[in-house]
Amino acid sequence: MQPGVTSVYISGAGGFLGSALKAALPAGMRIIPIPTNDLLRENATFCFEPGSVVLHLGARVHIMHETAADPLEEFRKANVRSTARLAKAAIECGVAVFVFVSSVAVFGRFSKGFIPDGTPSRPDDPYGQSKCEAEQALLALFASQRNSGCVILRLPMVYGPENKGNMLPLLKMASKGVPMPLGAVRGKRSMLYSGNFADAIFAIIQAPRMKPPMVRTYFLNDGVDLTSAELYTAICRTCSGKRGIFFLPRWLLGSIAVIFAAVERITGWRMMLTPETVSRLFDEYRFSAQQFMVDYGWRPPFTPEEGIKETVVWYKTKKDQNS
Repeated sequence: MQPGVTSVYISGAGGFLGSALKAALPAGMRIIPIPTNDLLRENATFCFEPGSVVLHLGARVHIMHETAADPLEEFRKANVRSTARLAKAAIECGVAVFVFVSSVAVFGRFSKGFIPDGTPSRPDDPYGQSKCEAEQALLALFASQRNSGCVILRLPMVYGPENKGNMLPLLKMASKGVPMPLGAVRGKRSMLYSGNFADAIFAIIQAPRMKPPMVRTYFLNDGVDLTSAELYTAICRTCSGKRGIFFLPRWLLGSIAVIFAAVERITGWRMMLTPETVSRLFDEYRFSAQQFMVDYGWRPPFTPEEGIKETVVWYKTKKDQNS
């Protein structure tokens, strides 16, 4: 553990990532949740133990049915200004390191291929824009620091027990034995198991105090990328032992998606298949965590297969309890 670190403060401690982190950190570590309401109050004050670690996981995430009159302003309030207030307090209190959980959404929803370190941000929605602006605020705040460091982690899709994000629909369909038309998919995508995330955070806590540069930005992933076909196959095999996919040409799925998108625009109905969905299923979208691995001597302790199995077991248990 970093010299002098006796406390770890966590915003979003009750959320998906926060819960995974609290379960994984050693029992003897002093974990102090940061109240969510305080994050949103502009006059809130924060006091941290000198030499401690602050983990900022709390955020306003993607909203499926947005009702705010000005979504970008709501995202800025929750993700930019609250981050800046928390970081300023961390610097004033002399924390060892401030860890900010960002997102690959800073590169936009339609980016594809392999995204190397140093690629310029190009957000194209309010969530990605707010994460990008929060990163820029942290770069400015920590640029002149010599005692407090900042680690920015850009995460891809994260899965694991208690997940309520993009993987939940796949779990629902696999549990019902619904096959998916993914046989033509070839593009691999980076993902991150929540257990690997928690272990990476522990690696940061254990590391010696940072030396310049005092702001470092990393990608995190499982170290092995999967196609959506491989992901769904792994889920199905854990659920039922079946492969769960069949072949359908991308051009046909794309044509159907265009029709569905038109129906959504006309009727306002939410359609599961859209051009964006097809892109996420088929296109390559990868990142490398190599720099983080080198700087922190870290390797993901869980394989994707192990992470998927744990996620499926959690989902099936939850489903049985609710039936």
